[in-house]
Amino acid sequence: VRFYDEDILTDNDWRIVLVDDRLPCGADGNPCFGRSPSAGVLWVSILEKALAKARGCYEATTLGTVPEGLVLLSGGLSTSDDILGHASDELWRALESKIDNDACVVGCEFATSVGPAPDHLAASGILPDTAYCIATMASLESTGRLVKLRALHGTPAWQGKWHDNDPAWSNRLRSSLNFSKNANDGCFWMTFDDWARHFNRVFVCRSVDSQWTKHTARSKWAGRTAGGCPN
Repeated sequence: VRFYDEDILTDNDWRIVLVDDRLPCGADGNPCFGRSPSAGVLWVSILEKALAKARGCYEATTLGTVPEGLVLLSGGLSTSDDILGHASDELWRALESKIDNDACVVGCEFATSVGPAPDHLAASGILPDTAYCIATMASLESTGRLVKLRALHGTPAWQGKWHDNDPAWSNRLRSSLNFSKNANDGCFWMTFDDWARHFNRVFVCRSVDSQWTKHTARSKWAGRTAGGCPN
């Protein structure tokens, strides 16, 4: 397994971690920690074991943030921003430009580090401190602005407007948005206003491609200001 681990002392920031397929399992024979819902699919467990080996133990794999995890896997440039619950035109255009860029992964979460979870969050099916992927966006005259999210397997389903069983879904609209009523795919649609109301952080990771150029300077910072402010 290959992880991106930036090291200022070398130009090779990709770290190779070799693991076997011996996994810690419970009495039921299933892996104790991360695992795929499909029997016999082991890449999730192997990836987690490699990260545990790189960090020293399984417990250490719970540390870090979503942007850090995206960099770890892709070596790209990852950023995150807090949003204030306001579904502005500027925010819509910014997200749309990222979604349209094939080199970008865009996601969101309700981070309790930004603010306490509101009462309406639990009833909506959205889990706090849980990453959701923004798969695509659409703006239709009949529905307004919509956002399609994808959650991890087993995450509770969205219960608000445009949930999977919402009677507002017409055959024509299903066809226009390529909507599939599959309870196991983890995908759901919601209005842009609801999205801004139920999430307070968005993160973007752009993969490094042929358009990027890297420059490395090796030098020394010396003198009174070395290490930061004299205070």
